[in-house]
Amino acid sequence: MKIAVSSTGGSINALVEERFGRASCYVLVDSETMRFGLASNPSTTAQRGAGTQGARLVHEQGATVV
Repeated sequence: MKIAVSSTGGSINALVEERFGRASCYVLVDSETMRFGLASNPSTTAQRGAGTQGARLVHEQGATVV
């Protein structure tokens, strides 16, 4: 299972961002292998729809849990 966590920075050690749609990036963790990747969030400054766009991004990356 791939898990997406909203993050304040581009590192596995960054803090969790409380605002999902405004997170600078998402940490994607495979719970079976514990491998991780990062996905930059281009919609951090979107006027509206940042949460929807963030959800679409992590879905496209294969995340099934947020």
